[in-house]
Amino acid sequence: VFGEKVWEKFNKKFRNKHQIENDFQTIDEIEMHLKKYIEHIDKVKNFFNTDNKHFLRFILICIEKVNRIESRKYHFSLPLNQDGGNEKMWEIEHIIPCKSFEKQISDAKFASEHKHHLSNLTLISRSLNGKENYKTASFNKKKELIQSYDEGNLYINLIFREEVESEEDLRALFEKRGESLKEDFHNIFFNNNKWNLTIFYEIILADSE
Repeated sequence: VFGEKVWEKFNKKFRNKHQIENDFQTIDEIEMHLKKYIEHIDKVKNFFNTDNKHFLRFILICIEKVNRIESRKYHFSLPLNQDGGNEKMWEIEHIIPCKSFEKQISDAKFASEHKHHLSNLTLISRSLNGKENYKTASFNKKKELIQSYDEGNLYINLIFREEVESEEDLRALFEKRGESLKEDFHNIFFNNNKWNLTIFYEIILADSE
């Protein structure tokens, strides 16, 4: 479901060398570590750096598969090439490109907080993200281009259906998206604030069977 690299990073996060070398011994041990892993979402400021990128992939795939039935047919972690490699058919990409973020968002504090945050990152297919006119486009232009691709229907990409007339609208939209995705992720694993893995096992992991 998530790819080997995500599992590898999961195994190493918050664990010492001895624990990593011995892997997990029981399901209970995995579940206890999973809870700690999930709660880390509130501490991350840069989701795009090497240490957190696989965690972000885990977050986005979980949210998408739970909230949109049609998305369960997608294998978001398939390698781009049949011979393997780290490149995926579905890539993590910025909604507003890094190079033009400050041009579209003039508030320096907001830019520093959101450029590499959950609010500005999503999953896009290599076929779309490889197109130069998409990669460098403004938010409103991306809205137009994405409608011709499957990505336009993804739950995590609902932001591209919103109307934006000003920079203030755009900032509010990103604030809302960041908080909404965190809440969606939390609700997968907590039912009435009680730790519950039913959805994770029966919907997300069932896709790997």
